[in-house]
Amino acid sequence: MKKTIIAALLGLWTGAAAAEDVWSWQRSLGLAAGYFDYEETDEGRRLNREFGVMPGLVGEIEGRYGPWFGALRGTFFAAEVDYDGQTNLGTPLTTVTFENIAEGGFRAGRRFNPAPRHGLEAYLGAGLRWWSRDIRSTPIASGVIEVYRWPFVMAGLEYTWAVTPEDNLSLDVRGWPRVNPGLKVDFKNGYDDATLNPEGEGGGGRVTLAWERRIQAQKSILVELWYERWDLGKSAEEPLRLGGVTVGTLYEPASTTEFVGLSVSLRWL
Repeated sequence: MKKTIIAALLGLWTGAAAAEDVWSWQRSLGLAAGYFDYEETDEGRRLNREFGVMPGLVGEIEGRYGPWFGALRGTFFAAEVDYDGQTNLGTPLTTVTFENIAEGGFRAGRRFNPAPRHGLEAYLGAGLRWWSRDIRSTPIASGVIEVYRWPFVMAGLEYTWAVTPEDNLSLDVRGWPRVNPGLKVDFKNGYDDATLNPEGEGGGGRVTLAWERRIQAQKSILVELWYERWDLGKSAEEPLRLGGVTVGTLYEPASTTEFVGLSVSLRWL
């Protein structure tokens, strides 16, 4: 019996070791900076714009099993950007907005090799995006805090070309279908908090051009240049309340967010 148990344990250990040989893992962590440009419109008329440079962090864990792969990725950006808009009465307003944007997601797919040194990956994924806008008050207008949160699904393709044994180039194109964010509005002038639901208009997409340079046997530098866009539709009107009493209505205008940036990461096995 004792010999049987030892043999079984050795068999399990051998199987685990073989599984480790089949699975391969890599991790990456880096710094990023992007130019953020947000614009609200109503019937083609621009209401306000928020724009500026935002620093951030990017990280990913990826596992591969033969041609199949799965990856977890997270990003976080935060900065104070310029606000150029107007009050509800049309008075020009200039202030600043403190932006926080966090996103986490998972994707899984398969790799194909159409030619030597070339690879094509197709994948599906899902994630969650959280975004906080703290518009600062001024002498002529009270600020507001708006917090968006929405889940999303995505589909994408990534083409990779091994230029040299140490250098890879890749182009990743992904899209998000229609999204329906939840939006919580926190007024700074005594009005009751409100909840709005902007409707998606095509969701968004992202294009990433990357260069990876191997610097050691199990380490490389990854440089990514990306462009990202989100489109959100106008929300329905909701009651504006003060102490529980309705005093008017409010809505969230349609908006477009564009984000172009660069990240530099260390990737290791």
